[in-house]
Amino acid sequence: MTREVTAVTGACLAIRRTDFEGVDGFDATFPVNYNDVDLCLRLQERGLSTIYEAGAVLQHDESQTRTAGVSFEERRRFFLRWHTRLEHTDPFYSPHLSQNDESLRLRD
Repeated sequence: MTREVTAVTGACLAIRRTDFEGVDGFDATFPVNYNDVDLCLRLQERGLSTIYEAGAVLQHDESQTRTAGVSFEERRRFFLRWHTRLEHTDPFYSPHLSQNDESLRLRD
């Protein structure tokens, strides 16, 4: 279902150039992970919405050009920047899913 979400993957993201440049694009301090989520959150701070388009069809082969995983430093930097936002429940995240980690599993 096409709907508003907190963030989308940078693997398939369309954005107006003026909006992208208005927040200085992707933050180079997140060279591998979180740069897409960080971008979406900074756009939301400017009053813009992130929309997931359910009709888009694509194939994304995760980690084909890089080693899978998240560095502790990137995770720490993301938390330091967005900790006040992360303390609140994501209004677009299903309450039926666990929020203990990034695994997308059912809540106990």
